This record gives sequence, structure tokens and C-alpha cells, in this order.
Amino acid sequence: MKPFLFFFLLLFGVCMSALTQETEVLRGSIVDSIPAREKRNAVGIHAGFPGLGLDYGRKLGNQLMLRGQINLMKLNINDLGYQFEDTKLLIDAEVNFLNIDALLDYHPFKNSSFRLTVGLGYFIDQVISSTVAFDGDLLFNDITYTPEQVGVIGLTNSWGAVAPYGGIGFGRAVPKSKFGFGFELGTYYGGKPKPTIIATGMLEDNVENEAQLRENLSEYRWLPVLKMRLAYKF
Repeated sequence: MKPFLFFFLLLFGVCMSALTQETEVLRGSIVDSIPAREKRNAVGIHAGFPGLGLDYGRKLGNQLMLRGQINLMKLNINDLGYQFEDTKLLIDAEVNFLNIDALLDYHPFKNSSFRLTVGLGYFIDQVISSTVAFDGDLLFNDITYTPEQVGVIGLTNSWGAVAPYGGIGFGRAVPKSKFGFGFELGTYYGGKPKPTIIATGMLEDNVENEAQLRENLSEYRWLPVLKMRLAYKF
């Protein structure tokens, strides 16, 4: 995971340096090259992982832009059947993400839409959960057990509420034309995952494995982002 952390810190340093330079330009005697009447705002819609979202972009300078966005992803799977030997398993799964982000885009090349992005995300909701149960009786050592006796086993996982973000992409928060298209690849750093095992019936003893599970998953601290964006300048 250290290379990812180094990558994020590098992005953060580059963008902060660019912000400092842009601020000095605006404060000093050098006139910003953005015409006074140029439209500096845009709204956008994006889709990918995690989910769908809306955003607002503000042009600070020719190479620096701000974005604020909200993302939503909801996925529910109920009673998905899976054949296990002579018995069918029923699988339920749920994925919920709701977060708001504040992002800073830096375009290192003035004539290119390539950008480096750093920011911070706040997750109002971010849970992944699943449960597995038997749909029929289970025969084990010549003894028949009902689904209620066997029980249910499930897993719920979440990360920290506040997550730094780093990424790269193409496209401007405020496009040069009326409409603009963008692509972004990045990652949130969510910290250590917090998995919880839920088990009942004969499977209840699996709860004792929760500490080991947390240790096994402790390095999965990064939440990937892959999305496309359509923006409108106004």
C-alpha cells in the first residue's frame, strides 16, 4: 500500500504548489489571463464506480479548478439462488454509498485537459453487506437439519467516514466549450476496514473468527474510483 500513499502525497504536493502559485498571481501585479466576462462555472453529471452523481465546478485559473460533488450508489440483491450439492443457497447482498467530495483539479499542461486531482470525501453512508442461508433442509451425517437450525451467516463491512482522495483524469471541471466530457481514475483512502460477522444457529460459532477476519482485511484500505462525466458551462 505504500506506493499508493506516496502517489497520493505526490499529487497533493503538486496541487498545493499550483494553488499557491495561482494565488500569488491573483494577488500580484500579473493579470490573470481569464477574460473578465468568461463563464467560470459548470454543472456536471457522472457515472461509474461508486455510482451516479452531480457536481459543480468553478474555474480559479487556467490550470486550477475546484469541484464539489455528491455520489450515490445503491445495489440490492435478494434471494439469489446458488446450488450447493443437493441444497440451494439463498444469497442477499446490499451495497450503499452516499458521499460528498471537495476536489481540486490541477492541469499541468495548459493546452491539455489532463489533470491531477486531490481532495477529501465525507461518507454519509458506505456499507457493503451480504448474507447466506439454506433454502431447504441439509443432510449431514445422516441427520437432517432445517434451514432454521443451520442458521444464517453474513458479513457487513464499512470504512472511515472521512477519506482523502487522489486521482488522474482527462476533462475540465469547467470545459472550454459549452459542453465537455471527462474521464477519471482515482482512489479514496478509507483506512482499515471494519468487517462484522453475523451468524445464527449452527453457524453462530463463526462470530469468533471476526478478529482474524479484520486482520486479514486490514490492508484493503483503498476504494477505487472509475467514472465518466458530462459537464455544462454557464
